[in-house]
Amino acid sequence: MAYKFRLEAVRNVRERLLEAAKMELGRALSGLAKIERELRLLEEHVRQEQQRLASDMEKGILAYEYQTRTQILANLKGLLSKKEREKEKAQKRVADKRRLLEERYMGKELVERLRAKDYDAYLKEVARKAQAEMDDLVSMRRLQNTVLDEVAR
Repeated sequence: MAYKFRLEAVRNVRERLLEAAKMELGRALSGLAKIERELRLLEEHVRQEQQRLASDMEKGILAYEYQTRTQILANLKGLLSKKEREKEKAQKRVADKRRLLEERYMGKELVERLRAKDYDAYLKEVARKAQAEMDDLVSMRRLQNTVLDEVAR
């Protein structure tokens, strides 16, 4: 009789849920990395625009150019704030996905421990049956020897 774990379907479901959680975490990390790249580029763009404005102000620029450039800077800073909020949301999403992955992993480990206990019980049962079979064979052999001894007399 081959060993068959009675909760194999549950084990398979837990394995799939764990793999799905790993993929979700990967997507969340990828999204966070993308937002961080965009944030760095935007920060660099703001820095360059500020330097260019400061340089042009030293040379002297017209008032409407100054207003236009400061408006552009204000818009860029608004985009920067928006991107920082996106980053915070993405970090929260990553933390949630990590927590979910940990829960899925613990669920899988629970089923694996149950499987190990069930397999140990199966091995004990197989050993008990084998011992019972050996005991029966020994008993039959003794009986056979006893009968042969009586016949020989």
